[in-house]
Amino acid sequence: MWAIISTNDSVLDYYALAGTRSRTPNGLWMLRLAEPATYEELSLLTTPLGRRTLLAGGRCLPLYPASGAAEVRLAVELTPDPRGEPCLPPYSQSFFLNAA
Repeated sequence: MWAIISTNDSVLDYYALAGTRSRTPNGLWMLRLAEPATYEELSLLTTPLGRRTLLAGGRCLPLYPASGAAEVRLAVELTPDPRGEPCLPPYSQSFFLNAA
């Protein structure tokens, strides 16, 4: 993971990762990590309010349920069958991965 983006700057503190904060042209908060974070698996609590979304290789994969809350275990591997769709703002809490 090389960046986190959110509508709320306190969300960036939640992950406790070092990096540089900035604002995107459309006013979102971005934390560009000092060095990429790697995880074999990442467990997240997701809700429609936070709209956690994975952005990888120009594709967008929503991780949140239509209603309520869900725990998502995220493990990423390269496959020839891409899923998701092109990402269009707004996103609320997004994770950016280096992917081809």
